[in-house]
Amino acid sequence: MPKGGIVQVLSHAVGTDPARMGDEPGFDIEVENRPLHSGFGGGIHHCLGHFVARTDMAVALPLLAQRMPDAVPDGPGEWLPVSGNTGPVRYPIRFTAP
Repeated sequence: MPKGGIVQVLSHAVGTDPARMGDEPGFDIEVENRPLHSGFGGGIHHCLGHFVARTDMAVALPLLAQRMPDAVPDGPGEWLPVSGNTGPVRYPIRFTAP
């Protein structure tokens, strides 16, 4: 790494070590010693607002699921490039109830 070079840590890779998580893709609820979620950073760079964000989502996501029980994905969507700040550009959904 040259002096002044940029190091980019991709949190997308957290929890994907096959030595700890197994070789099968997907989520296995029985995996023990799962690594901690690092979406809010860590150490002195840990997000100060993480309690607010977690509380907001703990209320918002169940409410959204309750109000939109018939929402399903309607295609693969379009995503930002994997660059550390990624997410959907467009994620179509459709409603199965009339």
